[in-house]
Amino acid sequence: MGNSKIVDGGFIAIVLLVAGGLLALAVPRLNAHGLTISAEHILWNVDQGTLEPDAPQVDLARVAYERAFEFGVDSAYFSIRRGSSLRSQLNSVDMAHLPDALSSLRSAYTSVLTQRPMYAPAWPQLAMVSLREGQDPAELMRFFEASFVMGPHDFRLRVMRIWLGIRLWDELSDELRGNIRNDVEVLWSRWRKPDLAGIYFHSSFAQRVLLRSFLPSEKDVQKLGRLTQHLIDRGHF
Repeated sequence: MGNSKIVDGGFIAIVLLVAGGLLALAVPRLNAHGLTISAEHILWNVDQGTLEPDAPQVDLARVAYERAFEFGVDSAYFSIRRGSSLRSQLNSVDMAHLPDALSSLRSAYTSVLTQRPMYAPAWPQLAMVSLREGQDPAELMRFFEASFVMGPHDFRLRVMRIWLGIRLWDELSDELRGNIRNDVEVLWSRWRKPDLAGIYFHSSFAQRVLLRSFLPSEKDVQKLGRLTQHLIDRGHF
């Protein structure tokens, strides 16, 4: 009986030791997740326009994710969310601050790709930045072509590729032009027509003419025009 109690006591001690070790590992990780929840709220406020992208709180969010990374929390997520926040604010940035905004967006998505090179949405976003910066056509085309390789069937990438493609049309190969036409066909036929209407709204007259030429018929062209106006009336643009 005495030996049995000793064995039971030893087993319980081992269990408690293991549990204590697991708890010691889990608590910092839980704290790290708590930090990222606060950081996520900061970035959400940037998305909503209630906080400027360069506000001091954004630096606090970055530090939170960096600390979380030390405990195994994916810090690439901060750069992904940061990129999304900056992208959502880009159209409202005045021309004087546009170069800085584009530089910040480039930095965010470059940081993503250093940790997650297969994160497909970063590639067309970097192509968009490169296009708007207007510095390196070869770099722009590398980013653009990578978006087809990394996410050929991703609807988010199709939207970005069409936006880019109708602006780069004269520089595209026949193969890339065919890919853009296919992206338009897929979006138009798969209940993604509002996405095309958004591209249509944010395009120049010449780009709109080009986009309309990809549609199957004049009836579809008219439908795109009506849908765009409907979304404008509802305040989507």
